[in-house]
Amino acid sequence: MSNIQNPYHHLLHKRLSDTQKELILELHRAGMVDAGISTNLDIPTRTISRLVTKYETTGFVEYKSCPGRPRLLTPRKEPFLLSIIKKDHQKILAELAQNLKEETGKSVSNKTISKALDRMGVRYSTPSKLIKESTLVNQKRN
Repeated sequence: MSNIQNPYHHLLHKRLSDTQKELILELHRAGMVDAGISTNLDIPTRTISRLVTKYETTGFVEYKSCPGRPRLLTPRKEPFLLSIIKKDHQKILAELAQNLKEETGKSVSNKTISKALDRMGVRYSTPSKLIKESTLVNQKRN
């Protein structure tokens, strides 16, 4: 196993549906061990263990709402951002923000895009760097 973290690791983890949770609890009540449930349902053993422990201590297994403001650029929209970059990798943050607004109808700040790109491990240039580079190219031609 590689030590390099997958930049899409947050997309690989999904919440269990209510039916999955009920099935896990039914199998646990029937005497099946966590490893067996894990193998049958293809769900990590640790997830099953946490679910069963939570149910035994609290009596329910509902998800809590996450504190704070919801993200405008959710993990499901991040691949869309990558597709824009793949089409034209010379775009600056302001152009990416404009493309996202046109496609999704939501205004996203340059800082939000910058943070999303950092989470995905994508390198990018700021407008000032692009301006400096183009100025240098023009000066060399003269």
